[in-house]
Amino acid sequence: MQTDSKQTVPEDLGNKVAIRLLDEIYRGGCADSTYQWLIALYMALGQSNVSKYLVGPLSQYSIHFLQHLRDFFSITFKLENPEDDEDDSIPGFTKVLMTCVGINYTNISKRVN
Repeated sequence: MQTDSKQTVPEDLGNKVAIRLLDEIYRGGCADSTYQWLIALYMALGQSNVSKYLVGPLSQYSIHFLQHLRDFFSITFKLENPEDDEDDSIPGFTKVLMTCVGINYTNISKRVN
């Protein structure tokens, strides 16, 4: 049993959730700000091809995670504003196009039959 002294009405909770959802939609990109770091991890550990991904403004956690990737794997991301290249800008916050070449990480413990 939860003993939370601050109870919320379902309508207030619905309003807060709707505002956060609309904020993430306005930020744009292909993923919300919560999972930007996971996309960067998959791009860094992926095949040794060029990977590109469009996200909204980078969160503080994502910025620190990119710094950790640089320190541990010596991989850098090219971050650019795609609106500089196009005449028709996407509405919302400024977008960031993340580009990197993966390190082709493979699991050496995986059985090969």
